[in-house]
Amino acid sequence: MDTFMFLGFGIHAWITIVTVLTMFTNQLFTKWRTDFVFFAAVCFVATFITEFISNTAAGAMFFPIMFEAALKLGYEPLPFLVALMISVSSSFATPIGSPTHLLVYGPGGYRFSDFLRIGLLMNTIILAPTSSS
Repeated sequence: MDTFMFLGFGIHAWITIVTVLTMFTNQLFTKWRTDFVFFAAVCFVATFITEFISNTAAGAMFFPIMFEAALKLGYEPLPFLVALMISVSSSFATPIGSPTHLLVYGPGGYRFSDFLRIGLLMNTIILAPTSSS
């Protein structure tokens, strides 16, 4: 019984987070009417968030935001969502965001700054063509 109650609190927190992010997106959308700026901002924020949580969680969190934005702009949502999934899959700047990074972090003798130095460059390389498409 306690497990179901704990699970219910988790689902409630997740729905609250998605609702707040959707409200924030609606506010941004009314201020930044330019399609490119809005699209690039969502991709940038999604890339930043995926450095600290899993890419699956970041994708699930930003999916409704990007979907609604595409519909409000009058576009087909699929290209927006594909770019979002590429953005949330580019977690290179920290060893926290991906289990494979954690696997090589300790045994490989890497430091956090090694991931940051190379990962920011790789994130920029991935984000530039993704957000401009």
